[in-house]
Formats: sequence, structure tokens, C-alpha cells
Amino acid sequence: MLEDSLSPVKRAWIEARVINELNILPLLARYYGQEQGADITDLSAQIVALQQTRQQPPELHEVASRLSGRFPIRFTVDLQRPLKIDEISRTTDSFNQMCLGCHVAPAGDNSVVIGDLGSFSRSMGDQEWLARLLGGVRGDSYTVLENPFSDSDIARFFRYTRDQLR
Repeated sequence: MLEDSLSPVKRAWIEARVINELNILPLLARYYGQEQGADITDLSAQIVALQQTRQQPPELHEVASRLSGRFPIRFTVDLQRPLKIDEISRTTDSFNQMCLGCHVAPAGDNSVVIGDLGSFSRSMGDQEWLARLLGGVRGDSYTVLENPFSDSDIARFFRYTRDQLR
């Protein structure tokens, strides 16, 4: 959203994804409050503020960054552990079966799919890549991929996309 070079099609697609994800945040906050036994009044107010900035990408990025810093993804599997040879083979097979349909080549200007996952994954920090990977693997209204993977599988995809895809 912050890039001036985005095509109108890609910009519209990203805006729709942002709106979709922002609309899901209140539900996620409620689940968080229930699981943690926490009062989410302050969190709910921050989500409303985040939703109100959706038309101003720089402000949205700033507010979202603060919120994600306060509520980082807690992932129980070590994302930094290098893959073993058998894991690379198994993950390659899974990637070829489950991912290549959409992520086979660099995305064209009018594409709404991120094609080259290797360079895309290496272009951002661990937390952001994990969040995006979870969004794609777990699915949303755009990808509709129901999560068939364990946390260990997701950790392998995380390492695989960063280390093996060139």
C-alpha cells in the first residue's frame, strides 16, 4: 500500500484484503480476551482506531506496527532451526502439492497473488513473514485454504521459503 508503483488492480486487491483483515480483528480480540481471561477494552479501542485509519496507509502501518508489537505472535515451534535433509524433501513435496498452484512464478503487475515466495519471504522480518504465512496457510476469504498443517509443518514452511526457495 505504501508503494507508488502498485497497479490499480493490485492496490484494490490489497485494500480489500486490509479491510477484510481489519473486520476480523474484533473477533480475534474477543477470542484473545476469552483465552487469556483479559479485559480487552483498551485493545478494542485500539482496533477501532486501526480500522479508522484504513484509508491512510502510512498511519495504518504505524498503528498496526504498535499493536503488533504489543501483541506479537506467540509461536511454540523454533522458526530458526535449520531444516534437516528429510524435512527439506518432505516440505518440498508439500509445497509442490499445496502451494505451487498459486505461487509458481513472479506475480505479474495485474496479479493478486504473491508469486515468488522465496524473495517475498526474505524481504521482511520474522514476525511479519510468520503472520503472512499463517494468513495464507490458515486461509481467509481470499485463499480459502483450510489449515491442514501442524505448527511444526508451518515452521518447516517458514524455513523452507526463506532458505530453499531461490
